[in-house]
Amino acid sequence: MKKFKFRFSAVEKIRITQEKEALKKLADAQKKFYDLVAIKDKYRDEISQSYERKKTIEKRDFNSSEIYLEETFVLGNKYRSLINDFSIEKANKVLRNKMTEFIECRQKKEMIQKIKEKDKENFNIQVTKKEQKEVDDINVMRRKMRELF
Repeated sequence: MKKFKFRFSAVEKIRITQEKEALKKLADAQKKFYDLVAIKDKYRDEISQSYERKKTIEKRDFNSSEIYLEETFVLGNKYRSLINDFSIEKANKVLRNKMTEFIECRQKKEMIQKIKEKDKENFNIQVTKKEQKEVDDINVMRRKMRELF
């Protein structure tokens, strides 16, 4: 009995490889995006901690340079956070593009797999027909042999 051999096996391998590469690129884009979000959270935490330090400075005897230092620290972090927002938006666009590419690769792979399944079904049907024909031929031969003897 012949084994099933998929006629597009080379294309299937290429599609699987493309999907894996797209998945890696998507993972890299997600990592970059979430790293940027973590940096933004860090800036937000530093700003809130700075406001708390400013409040404690104002409660006790304070030096104007301490408050100025905290205010410039907050402004600097707000500026960095704003720049980070632009980086997050850019990373989000890249992430969406990579997600789209991955989905397209997955759809192409699934299309090839559906073709493979249909080909395998047709192959199994052909094998079943061939086996049935051989069984029928054997039965016919037996009848003829019985009739002769």
